[in-house]
Amino acid sequence: MNILSTGVLTPHYMIMMEGNDITQAFANRLISLNLIDNSGFEADSVTITIDDADGKVELPKTGVKLDVFIGFKEKLLIDKGTFVVDSITHSGAPDVIEIGAKSADFREKFIEQRNHAYHNKTIEEILNEIAKRYEYKTAISDSLKIIKINDLQQSNESDANLLTRLAIEYDAVATIKKGTLLFLEAGSGKTASGQELPEVIITRKDGDKHSYQVSDRNAYTGVIAKYNDAKGGRRKQVIFGKDDKTKMLRTTFRSEDEAMRAAEKEMQRLARGKESFNFFLAIGQPETLACSPVKVMGFKKDIDEKKWIANRVIHSLGDNGLTTQVEAEVKP
Repeated sequence: MNILSTGVLTPHYMIMMEGNDITQAFANRLISLNLIDNSGFEADSVTITIDDADGKVELPKTGVKLDVFIGFKEKLLIDKGTFVVDSITHSGAPDVIEIGAKSADFREKFIEQRNHAYHNKTIEEILNEIAKRYEYKTAISDSLKIIKINDLQQSNESDANLLTRLAIEYDAVATIKKGTLLFLEAGSGKTASGQELPEVIITRKDGDKHSYQVSDRNAYTGVIAKYNDAKGGRRKQVIFGKDDKTKMLRTTFRSEDEAMRAAEKEMQRLARGKESFNFFLAIGQPETLACSPVKVMGFKKDIDEKKWIANRVIHSLGDNGLTTQVEAEVKP
């Protein structure tokens, strides 16, 4: 493949297989490399397509680990993580090999169903218990650590699904990056170690295409949550926001505080989903990650003045050079 140079920066990559540099084996054979970075429990993935027209390329084995680095020759390459090969396709003619791999951070047992119950535990205690099973580290937002959950039932449910359910309830991002189980406030823009991610700045001249959308079609002005009043023995409800057009949460909470907190978090989540901004960078920014805070300039005032957060990033290396596509939502 003849990777296009921008005139200033030359796209480059490095692939390690089980610790061995195999980049040269792909020299002049790489057709494309597509890497998807997700913000939730959808595993990050990489797809590598190589030319095998001469039939001289050996098929890799499933289960082998790939360390992938992308960027430019004039700069340090960016480590995009470790992936485990889980699919191999050989097609033709002309013959082509496609290698698919998923993030090594996602252990198979993490998506297996299990039964468990957590009583009178904080979110930090629950996450530490789950992380210990897989030898993950944890990074949890301070505001979420201390939330106490009286009863959390896990019935024929995977740990991944349980954490996703918990994240939705408390408007958090739950994911695994670089061996760390993250449970962070949605839109917080944190790394796997819990540190602030650097802000990504995008100007109009950086982008090739963009799409901004705002919709009031399903806009709510408030959220209602029910709770059991222990003193009065009756079911009551609270509202966060205005009662013009409300959404009712299905869960019945154990206290007024829990109900109000859940209503507030759901209102934040709904507000983020109201606006979206997607853009395509002809000259890629390989350092951009899912959850990166994004500042845009040179578009419409309503777009520029918003604070954005990336929730999905796609890096592509191919005949068009190194490009980056970002799907962003409004940061709360």
